[in-house]
Amino acid sequence: MATTYHKLSGKAIWAKVHRPDTKFEPQWSVGIVLDDEELAKFKALKKEYKLRATFKETDERSGLEEGLEYLTFRRRVKKPWGDNSPPAVEDEQGNHIAENVGNGSDITVEFQIYSYNYQGKPGHAAEFNKVIVHDLVRYEKPATQESTPTNTNSGDSLPPVKTPRKF
Repeated sequence: MATTYHKLSGKAIWAKVHRPDTKFEPQWSVGIVLDDEELAKFKALKKEYKLRATFKETDERSGLEEGLEYLTFRRRVKKPWGDNSPPAVEDEQGNHIAENVGNGSDITVEFQIYSYNYQGKPGHAAEFNKVIVHDLVRYEKPATQESTPTNTNSGDSLPPVKTPRKF
């Protein structure tokens, strides 16, 4: 099957589009909060191509309303055949944007769905190529807070862990 190209629009969250995240496998990534119409488009693609995708929920750290579901697109820095180019980050006129994309920015993610065959098992995967920024919310690094020791034996319970929902 040939590679197909698609677009989804929504609000950006946790965009790492200029410098890759190197915590695990180096990769660029961008989360996107989708409205109902865009979510329906993605679900149709997911069903058609049997894509694996997990939605997560926003929390107080995001600066967005809590409990919104978002999807993360990734782009690996290294591919089996060599280095991958970074994703394009542009405004609506196609001009490069060098600023960090903050949570809540209105964006469109352009991505491709491609076929693969891993150890004789065929499948499909998605990888983003470009982020178009319609309304930039500038990223501001949070002020560091002094940590104070806390008593872990106080009997206070930990907040419940939210499990990602799969579609």
